[in-house]
Amino acid sequence: MDDEYRREYEPWAALDSSLDAVLRRHPRAREMLRLGAVQAVWAQAVGATVARAAQPVRLLGETLVVGVSSPAWGQTLTGQRHKILAQLERACPEAEVTALRVELRPPGAEPPSQEPLNPTRRRRWPAGPSREELSRTPLSAEVRARIEASAAQFEDTDVRLRHLNVLVRHYQRQAWYERHNWRYSQRWGRWLPADEAE
Repeated sequence: MDDEYRREYEPWAALDSSLDAVLRRHPRAREMLRLGAVQAVWAQAVGATVARAAQPVRLLGETLVVGVSSPAWGQTLTGQRHKILAQLERACPEAEVTALRVELRPPGAEPPSQEPLNPTRRRRWPAGPSREELSRTPLSAEVRARIEASAAQFEDTDVRLRHLNVLVRHYQRQAWYERHNWRYSQRWGRWLPADEAE
């Protein structure tokens, strides 16, 4: 019986010890496995609507970084982060995610490098519009209709009003950028004056 047991289970034991050795040699491998586990249950945990607009990008320790398609979705996810973390804990406890960070990831944008930023090389970014400037930026009837249609999907009045406010600010900011000839820089992941965008 012992010989039969060894023949059947020793290859699996060898594979298990090999995987452990790989994980010890490659510290990022364990994080990538945890991220893969989160990505596998993401749509189930947060729902199809959120999953279309936001995707897990990477893990930084116990912090899950989620890329969102617009600032409005960033605000929505930030407001619901405790609920999302609880859902992820139920769906994927082995990932050990305790915090959520939201980053803007426009469609087609490359994921950022995993390397940490060099703190000695800090760039000074130009100042964008003030709140007062944004509040004076008019929106077209088409954009207002799009905002109202997007907010109509929420039944809760408080959530609907928050979503409306976030979308109005987002589209006012976008209109201000376009009016002042700013462009979205894929390289820097932010809006910049056209001469600095690339």
